[in-house]
Amino acid sequence: MIRKTKFLVRDIVGAWLALTPLPLLVGNVALAAGTPDPNAPEQAKSIVADHIREQGYACDRAEEAHHDASLSKPDQPVWILHCSNAVYRVRLRGNMSANVELLDSKP
Repeated sequence: MIRKTKFLVRDIVGAWLALTPLPLLVGNVALAAGTPDPNAPEQAKSIVADHIREQGYACDRAEEAHHDASLSKPDQPVWILHCSNAVYRVRLRGNMSANVELLDSKP
């Protein structure tokens, strides 16, 4: 009985996928993937600030972080991080330490 139920469920799902129009399936995935996360800017500045703090750089309070698309590479994004005491250019390199460049020091 269990074996028949397994095949029945698989056949129903397969039939549903076969009969559902492709744009409907792809459209739903595209909508889910393209939905902007309202917390993304907050998460970005927190993540980048944590990276540089772990390496000993001072970032008293992360105020803003924006992605620098012109300097980024596919596997090495570059972020400009504005802290209350300094501005940094940060290149994230996977599981390696980030390259950090001090752009401006605030008093």
